[in-house]
Amino acid sequence: MINVFIIGARGYTKKYGGWETLVHGLIDNQINKNIKYHIFEVIDKKQDETTFELDGIECIRIFTKAKGGFQMIFADIKAFKCVKKIVDCGKIDNPIILYLGARIGPIQWIMRHSLRKRNITVLENPAGLEWKRPKWGLIGSFYQYVSCLFTAIASDYIVCDCEAMKDVYNKMLHNSKKHPRLFVAYGAYPEVKLQEKKPDAVKEFYEKFSIKENNYYLIINRFMPENSWELILKQYLISDTSKDFIIISNIDKEFKYYNKLKKKLRFDKDNRIKFVGTTYDKSILAYIRHDAFAYFNGHTVGGTNPGLLEAMSTTGFVIARDCVFAREVCDDCALYFDDSNEKSLSSVISFAESLNTVDVDRFKQNAKTRMRLLYSWQDIARKYENIFSEVIKK
Repeated sequence: MINVFIIGARGYTKKYGGWETLVHGLIDNQINKNIKYHIFEVIDKKQDETTFELDGIECIRIFTKAKGGFQMIFADIKAFKCVKKIVDCGKIDNPIILYLGARIGPIQWIMRHSLRKRNITVLENPAGLEWKRPKWGLIGSFYQYVSCLFTAIASDYIVCDCEAMKDVYNKMLHNSKKHPRLFVAYGAYPEVKLQEKKPDAVKEFYEKFSIKENNYYLIINRFMPENSWELILKQYLISDTSKDFIIISNIDKEFKYYNKLKKKLRFDKDNRIKFVGTTYDKSILAYIRHDAFAYFNGHTVGGTNPGLLEAMSTTGFVIARDCVFAREVCDDCALYFDDSNEKSLSSVISFAESLNTVDVDRFKQNAKTRMRLLYSWQDIARKYENIFSEVIKK
């Protein structure tokens, strides 16, 4: 039996984030029954700390007093220590840690010998260029870079979700062969078949914000500077499109940045722009993605953005910020904008709306086919399982 401990997600029973989606992508599509998954869950109350079985998965709930951004750091440290204790009990074979993220690089580097002494293999999925996020500031960005570097050095394998991110780590580690860099894509679910008659919750949502099918651009993304919000809003404002711009984002958590842009761009004066808050209702999200004319993607810091994959799989027609990560995912199945006059978003919007229905449908079909062929969770789960098996053989 291969025992895979997943550290870095908030848990198996929590389904709202990118890491949690990856966890479910692996487990819901599991083929190799010789793999036993153990998922660490982060909880807020000490009395809820426990271990239990659910759907054949061992869920290990751990508590830490830390709050905010430090919660996951201390939870990761505690989880690594917990794996060592479990192995010391001698009740499991072939232990592997799949670490999602790179929050505790220096601590992991200190623990690396004690992990290897117990024959615990560590695979790390580093996500994106965390150190390039403006929210961290100078000191935070420095720590993020150091942590990513130390995590990479301390891990036995690095599993990147896009080739462009693999290239970043090749350069970071000077192409050292001590820490093999592997590529396994992040996944996308195929488009959900919608009912002809919209559910009442969807109708009410559309009526509340005056949303009309095929008459709006859409973004579902975090309201952070690295997601190109200023560029997108600025360029949309000067476009002459009559289509609305529907924004599903966490402006309550990024209120300072939101207010800064509102004061600078005065986008609240434009009735086409509609901030509709956040929603986790799957039926609303499925319909609003499907019914959009096109989806804007402003992600710039890599690796593969889950929201972009979902947009390609459901909306189909995507207008993306031009960067290596978006190009790798979309290839020629999307339109691209940047901060130049030649490829400004306002120009791309005009071009998109000049296309006939046949051309738009071709973009959509090509995008959905690409997602089905290259980004299916079934294929990705199989690749991870093959890696786990090969790691144990070695």
